[in-house]
Amino acid sequence: MEEEQGKVYATSRIAFIGNYLIVGLLVALLILIYTQFNLSFSFFPQTLNQLISSLIVLGFLMAMSVLIEEPVWKRMLHHYIVTDREIIYKSGLIKKQRVSMPFQSIADVKVEKGVLGRIFNFGDIVIGGFKEGMEIHGLRNPEALYEEIRSKIRQSSSTIYKRNTENKEK
Repeated sequence: MEEEQGKVYATSRIAFIGNYLIVGLLVALLILIYTQFNLSFSFFPQTLNQLISSLIVLGFLMAMSVLIEEPVWKRMLHHYIVTDREIIYKSGLIKKQRVSMPFQSIADVKVEKGVLGRIFNFGDIVIGGFKEGMEIHGLRNPEALYEEIRSKIRQSSSTIYKRNTENKEK
């Protein structure tokens, strides 16, 4: 399979600021619980109290590691490629998935930003097609990609219009 030529986009780390805030809250909660309930962590617990304490601490650490590692996995496994003719979504490590949407089949494009997205300038691009839609999540400066897609849609539609008028003249 040929490699597509175009600009590659991936989810920005700043889009996961909610994860980082939750990790901060979990750290504060763990410190509070650890000091208030006099927990003691041990890899080889001797008593039931040490076992419960160790399981609580390990549970918090696992939850924090999952929240911290999610952006890494998303950025590694999900890519969007904008070429001259289409937008391609590629995902997967073992089971690869490839979805393409030609610019001719795009009906609507919009930018969605939440409160944090407006503060830190990241958001989602929602692309509505005639059959299916596509969302590009967590892009830094989504307005730039929005304008690029709109420009390519206009170029694509003007090319189709020129071909149709040339075919009618023949």
